Amino acid sequence: MDSTAFEEQVRDLPCDAKLVFVVLEKRGPFTQDEITEETYLSEEESVYALAVLEDRGMVKKHEHGGEDIYEVSRPT
Repeated sequence: MDSTAFEEQVRDLPCDAKLVFVVLEKRGPFTQDEITEETYLSEEESVYALAVLEDRGMVKKHEHGGEDIYEVSRPT
């Protein structure tokens, strides 16, 4: 996927997912709890937003110290 298609994919995100994406892109990586705190979304909203982003391949999750850490996954 080229960067133009990726940017279009970002524009087409639901609002909560777009907010989480921008926060991760500018200030991440974060845990889900940190994302909830940084965005002021409810836990349910942040979990949903992360699921949307993961399904679209826009964030990746890895474990560190027993916690899931989320970060933006950009096309290469």
